[in-house]
Amino acid sequence: MFQQLCKDARSLPTDDRTTDQKRSDALLDRLRGTKRDWNVRTFVTVSMETLMGLTNDPGHLAGYGPIAADTARELAMHGPWRGILLDQYRHATAITTDTYRPTALMKEFAHASAGGTCTAPGCASPIQEYDHITPWPAGHTTPANLQGLCRWHHHRKHDNYTVTRDPDGTSHWTTPTGRHYTTRPFEY
Repeated sequence: MFQQLCKDARSLPTDDRTTDQKRSDALLDRLRGTKRDWNVRTFVTVSMETLMGLTNDPGHLAGYGPIAADTARELAMHGPWRGILLDQYRHATAITTDTYRPTALMKEFAHASAGGTCTAPGCASPIQEYDHITPWPAGHTTPANLQGLCRWHHHRKHDNYTVTRDPDGTSHWTTPTGRHYTTRPFEY
């Protein structure tokens, strides 16, 4: 919250108010609901074992300190996140370049590739959500692994449907009852 208020205060026009006064005004705007977008990063560190629910070791919220495992899991599920590889001394040595949430450009590309309509067989609804064909993290967040779906088909896909994609963009859907359907990319 403090990071967001600082960012909000920096965006205010230059005048005779102090930084603290600007942060106070920014907080008032947030409480009144006139500012709704949140555009700062918060770092939550949590072990993979805790994230998967195997242990309840506390997480760490940057700038705050230790937080309960349930809180760390909840925060991790509400935003893009990256994996950090630690060495034997628990120092960060590498960071993943792949995130769960697609970028705006990836979404735009998936939208254009599908002609703006759901890529499920026979559906003509507009795209409402973006889906990893091969579930993340096994399937990377790349344009080749993303498809635009309507909300209904996105939820159905996760109900035991199987989808694979060929290099030419052709998708193969298999229903829970074993029926097979093929869809092809939009042709301009």
